[in-house]
Amino acid sequence: MNTTLRGGCACGAIRYECTSEALVSVLCHCRDCQRSTGSGHAAELGAVESGFSFVNGTPRYYAVIGDSGNTVRRGFCPDCGSPLVADSSGRPGFLAIQAGSLDDPTLFRPTHHVYASSAQPWDHIDPKLSAFAKIPEAEQVLTRLMERNVTTKQEALSAIKEMFKDETVVTDEGGEALLVILCKLGFVTIDDEGCVRIAGA
Repeated sequence: MNTTLRGGCACGAIRYECTSEALVSVLCHCRDCQRSTGSGHAAELGAVESGFSFVNGTPRYYAVIGDSGNTVRRGFCPDCGSPLVADSSGRPGFLAIQAGSLDDPTLFRPTHHVYASSAQPWDHIDPKLSAFAKIPEAEQVLTRLMERNVTTKQEALSAIKEMFKDETVVTDEGGEALLVILCKLGFVTIDDEGCVRIAGA
């Protein structure tokens, strides 16, 4: 997704733009997301924070401590209450944009579910998408790739599928989303031929 993302709150007091490419598009079922949205899950696009800016208005933030121990902040319009963005101390430099706040929400194409372990029984889990019990930690995925001494993208995808086989069936799209994050963090590079190189290996 290489287009500029634009959006804002319901009352129009806050507007934003994001020129960073969306790295992941997830449906998060954690209890904090359920409370902040008033629904079964939050639909979020993950992007690099440096390409994001508020062009009008300033959100108010509410912070909680997640089950990971990291501080999670959620930004919302102080006038109408619309949820807009979220960030985590555990993933500095990245933020999540609430898909419903986009001017064109059809740009959101979810790749996987996270925190499926706390999904509500009345909420829908798309069986065509990977559904992780929590959020896959980049460092844990990297460690598994190093243990498997992967050299190709296909080997990396196979290692990721095997890693999470007890909690979900990982689709190729879900596995590739995790690889994109590793690449953006500088942990992994993948060339045009699909060869994988792990930093420091």
